Amino acid sequence: MPITARANARFLTLFILLLPVTCGLGSLLLWAWRRSFVWQVDENGIQLWSGRQLAWSDVVSLHSHKVDDPANKKMLRLDVQFKIGRGIILPRWLVNGEELADAVKAGMREALPPQSRMRVHYVQRRS
Repeated sequence: MPITARANARFLTLFILLLPVTCGLGSLLLWAWRRSFVWQVDENGIQLWSGRQLAWSDVVSLHSHKVDDPANKKMLRLDVQFKIGRGIILPRWLVNGEELADAVKAGMREALPPQSRMRVHYVQRRS
C-alpha cells in the first residue's frame, strides 16, 4: 500500500510569509527545494514531488539527522541518497512524516539482498 506525504501548515505558512519579505524569491526557492522531497513510497520504490520515480535498487544510503537530546530523540531530517541525486524527508513538515520515514527504511531493508548491509549515517544536532 503506498504511503503519500501530507504536508502540514508549516510549509504553506512559510511559503506565504516569504512572498512579501523576499519579493517572491524565497517562495520560489522553497518551491524548487520542495521538488526534491519524497512524495510517495510504495513497494516499487520512491516518487519525488517532481514526479521522478526511483526504484529501490537506486537507493544507495540514508542520512538521518536527529536532535542530540536524551529526552527528545526525534528525527529532524532523512536524506535518501540515490545513485544520481537525493530525496529529502522533513518529518516536522509533514502530518505523517515519521510514518513516511519508517516506510522508506523498511522498503530499503526489504529491497536489499540478504547478504548486503544497509548504509545509514546518523548526524546529531545539539539543541
